[in-house]
Amino acid sequence: MNTPFLTKTVFFLCLVLSGLFLQNAATGQDKKLELQNGDRIVFLGSEFIEQQIKYNYLETELTLRWPDRQISFTNLGWAGDNPSAIARGYFGGAQEGFRRLLEELDRIQPTHIIVCYGANSDPAPFQVDFKKLFNELKTRCTNITILSHPAVEPTRDGRIDPQPANLKRAEISNFLKDFVISLQDPKVRFVDLFAMTSEMFQQKAPLTHDSIRFSEAGYRQISNQLATEIFSGSFDSAKASEFENTRKEIFAKNQLFFHRYRPQNETYLRGFRKHEQGQNAKEIKEFDALIAQAETRIRKAAQGQPLPPSPPLPEPIKLTFEAFTPAQEKDSFTLAEGLNVNLFASEPMVANPIHMNFDNAGKLWGQREMAHASEKKFAESLNPRFKIQYWAWPATLMRAITTAYAEKDHFEKGKVAMSGGSKNGASPSMAIIHDERMTAVHATVSPIWDSPLRLNDDQAWKELRAQGGRNGEFTGGHFGPNFNRRVLDSGGTWKDLQKFTRDISDVVFISRNLDALRKRKVDMLFHP
Repeated sequence: MNTPFLTKTVFFLCLVLSGLFLQNAATGQDKKLELQNGDRIVFLGSEFIEQQIKYNYLETELTLRWPDRQISFTNLGWAGDNPSAIARGYFGGAQEGFRRLLEELDRIQPTHIIVCYGANSDPAPFQVDFKKLFNELKTRCTNITILSHPAVEPTRDGRIDPQPANLKRAEISNFLKDFVISLQDPKVRFVDLFAMTSEMFQQKAPLTHDSIRFSEAGYRQISNQLATEIFSGSFDSAKASEFENTRKEIFAKNQLFFHRYRPQNETYLRGFRKHEQGQNAKEIKEFDALIAQAETRIRKAAQGQPLPPSPPLPEPIKLTFEAFTPAQEKDSFTLAEGLNVNLFASEPMVANPIHMNFDNAGKLWGQREMAHASEKKFAESLNPRFKIQYWAWPATLMRAITTAYAEKDHFEKGKVAMSGGSKNGASPSMAIIHDERMTAVHATVSPIWDSPLRLNDDQAWKELRAQGGRNGEFTGGHFGPNFNRRVLDSGGTWKDLQKFTRDISDVVFISRNLDALRKRKVDMLFHP
């Protein structure tokens, strides 16, 4: 027997086992979580987290593991988001989004946070943004479970190559694992959801709709594995009716919270137009009572108790008239002499149009994401081609006329009147300068005048800054929201801004084109 070799082998084996134990202890995975009475769990992330509210399998399973305990779950997922909170910022960008996220966490005061990011970032900026986010989360909650983002699923027809996106997600997953190990904090856990889903994708049945958005079957399978991986306890799977009843009530609660957290008319309630309808923002908090009622129904459903009847809904208002047909609506217009109205399209030909596309990494870009990328390029270059106010919106109106003229069965060439307010007033007031087919314009809140502020006159801005009171995003903007600060932050100078406004104002402002427009006999009516 080679005793020295055996001794070294045993010693090496002890080191390996010891290392594995230390890694488990560092990631907090040696002991599973048991939720206690009064716990508040927050799910935080991008689309993968957000879309759980369609199916709610994970929340339902955890609710049924401890049906007698008062445990709340809040979904703060936001599609298109990353650790910088860029998607949550509305018109304020990542800084505003981050502020809003922390404000909501302070309101909820979670006892556990489950966070999953990694789909909308390159690895290098992700590391910086995630560390910043984690530091803020840790000051608010000691128990944090970090999930790496799910992998991209190969499509069965080979249409989408998942490798480019998965290489990034694998790198981010490895960073998150090493980051958690480095913390040596048993209350911070890491779950390799990237590896878990990569293995799940080996089965025959697809788990996503399009390689990145999970189907109901996908969420069900992932939720079962996550519940087993992270949490202790179990529930009686034989009680299928209680599961579905509870899941139904959880769905209703999550819909209420979604509208509380993300009201559709955010711009008017809390944004830059709150001076118009901001008084209605008080109604947002009124969702809390409804959410509390929904939580009570969830606990009763989880315990198999009969549910109280749903609040009675008012009888629908009986209409005393029938809706007009498109032809009747067309005939109801009162027109000035020489003007005609022609029907171009009506329902069902028109139904909820939206602008979106996938890039080659599988990321879905909507209008907002495209606008953010374009705004960034404009701030860095001051190239008007990257600013939608200067070309996209006016060009859309001009293209609409071209399209209408091409529809000879529907339209005859004639006078064209343009009308709109705010950005929808700025667009026709610029388009009419360049399109002689337009013969009249009516616009409200439209930047039609090349004022000293819009031309970045030093004295005008000095006087503005000396004044107290409101100085909002639109104050002093050249042709829409003020972009001066973003340009300066991107390395531009005040002289760059002055040169840009001098160079472009001739093709932007009505005031610079009045003589030409009057010569064309254009009818103009502008309201401040």
